[in-house]
Amino acid sequence: MVSVNDYNEFPQDRYSDILLCHTVLVVIGTVIGVLGNSVTIVFYSCRIKERGERYFIPLLAIVDLIACLTISTKYGMNNTYLFDFPSNTVCCLLTFLQVFSSGLSAHILLIISIQRYLLVCKPFGPKMTLFWKRVSLSVACVFTLLYTCPLLGISGTKTSEDVFRNHTINTTSCSLSTACTKSTTMYFGLLALIILCNLVITTVLCIPVLKRIQTSFPNNSGTKSLDNKQEQNISSQEVLEISSKKTSGIEVLSVIKTTANSKLSGNSDTLNIVSNQELAYGSNRNKGPLTYALQKSSTTDNSSPEQEENEESLNESTQSKSSSANNKAERLLLNDPALIMERLTQLENTVQQQATTIQTQAQQIHQLQNEVNSSANMTPAFFAILTTSTSSIGNAEILKFNHVKTNTGGGYDVVTGVFIAPKAGTYHFTSVVYTYGNDDAVVQLNKNQDLLLKGYSVGTTHAESHTMNAIVALQKGDHIYIQHRGGSSDAVLGDSHSSFSGFFISE
Repeated sequence: MVSVNDYNEFPQDRYSDILLCHTVLVVIGTVIGVLGNSVTIVFYSCRIKERGERYFIPLLAIVDLIACLTISTKYGMNNTYLFDFPSNTVCCLLTFLQVFSSGLSAHILLIISIQRYLLVCKPFGPKMTLFWKRVSLSVACVFTLLYTCPLLGISGTKTSEDVFRNHTINTTSCSLSTACTKSTTMYFGLLALIILCNLVITTVLCIPVLKRIQTSFPNNSGTKSLDNKQEQNISSQEVLEISSKKTSGIEVLSVIKTTANSKLSGNSDTLNIVSNQELAYGSNRNKGPLTYALQKSSTTDNSSPEQEENEESLNESTQSKSSSANNKAERLLLNDPALIMERLTQLENTVQQQATTIQTQAQQIHQLQNEVNSSANMTPAFFAILTTSTSSIGNAEILKFNHVKTNTGGGYDVVTGVFIAPKAGTYHFTSVVYTYGNDDAVVQLNKNQDLLLKGYSVGTTHAESHTMNAIVALQKGDHIYIQHRGGSSDAVLGDSHSSFSGFFISE
C-alpha cells in the first residue's frame, strides 16, 4: 500500500484547473459578501442612530459576515487539502460554524418576515416591541445552537482508500459525517425538515406583504382608461368647436344652457342641455341629414337695407374661413351625422354626472360643517399612549404618544405629539413615563416654549415611572407637549405603559 504523499502530484495535477476556478469564485463571493455586510454594519452603527423597525438589519449583516468568512475558509482549505485534510478539530469547528451561521441567518429572515407582515398587513394589530425583538432573536440563537451542536461530534475528517493509477492510496477529507448510521440519517433528515419549514413559512408571510405593496402603486389600466376619457373629451370638444362655425351655407347653432342651483343644505342641482341645430341650404337643399335640422326661416319683410348689408358682410367674413375646417365640418356633419349625435349624447351624460358629483359634494360639505359646529360645542379632552418603546431619545425631542384612545375636539396631533388648545380656558394635564433597563427618562411638560414641570425616572434593573400633573390656563392655539431634556441614552418604555392625557375644566 502506497501513501498519498508518494503520489500527491498526480491527483493534484489532475484536478488543479477545477480547483483553481472554484477557488477564484469563492474569493470573489467572499470579497462581495465582506464588503456588502461591512458597509451595512458601519452605516447602521454610525449613520442611523434610531433603527426602530430596522432592528434586525445590522444583526443579520453580522451573522452573514460570519457565515461568509466561515464558508470561504472551509472551501479554501478543502481546495488546498483536497486529499489530505490536516486537522480533525479544524474540520469540526468550521462545519459547526458554517451550519450555525447559515441557519441563524435563515431564522432572522423568518423573524423579519413576521415583523413586516405585522406592519404591512396588520397595521392596527399588535406590533413587535423591542422586548419581543430581543426575545425572538434569543430564541433563534438557542434553537440554532441546539440542532447544530451534534455536528461537533458527528463531523470530522474521514479517511478512505481509493485506487489511482493501479495504486491504492489513503485520502483524508473533511466530511459532515464520519460514519453512516441510522441516527446520523435521522439527524440530517431533521435538518432538512427545519430548512424546509423555515423556507415555506418565510415565503407564505412574504407573499401578502408583496401583494399589499403592489396595490399601493398605480396600475397601467387606470392610466389607459384615463387616456381614453381624455381622448373622448378632446374629440367631443373638437366636434362642438367645428359645429359652431358657419361655413359653406351650413349653420349649426349649439346652445348649451346650464342652470346649477347648489345650496349647502343639499338642494338638488338641475342642468339642462338644449341643442338647437339649424341647416340652411337655400330653396333647393331643404333636406337636412340631422334629426334636429331646421330650415332657417326668412325674415326679410321687416328688415331694413342696413340690416341686409350687415348680414351680407357677416356671411362674407364667415365664408372666408379656412378650407380645411370646411372640409372637416362637412365630413363630420354630412357624411357621419350619427357621430355628432353620439358625441352630443356623451357630453350630455358627462354634464349630468358632474351635476350629480356637485350635489354629492355639496351634501358632504354640509355634513362636515355640521360636524365642525358640533365639535366646537364639545369639551376638549384627549388620552394617548405609547405602544412602541424608544431605546434612544434625542435631546429636546418631543415624545409622540402614537396611539390615541380619546381625542374629543381634535386638539391632540398624533404626528407631532402636541396638544393645541381648541379654545381658551383652564385645562388639566397628566403624563406617566416609564423607563426600563439601566437607562433614565428625563422629561418635562412645556407650554409653548416655556417649562411648566419636570419629571425624572431612574433606570434600574426593572421598570420605573414618574407622573406629572398640572393645571394650566391656556389661550386658543397654545401648545402643550412632553419634551425630553436628558442625554441621548435615555429610554422610554412603550407597550401601553407610558401615557399623556388632558381635559378642559372651565373657561
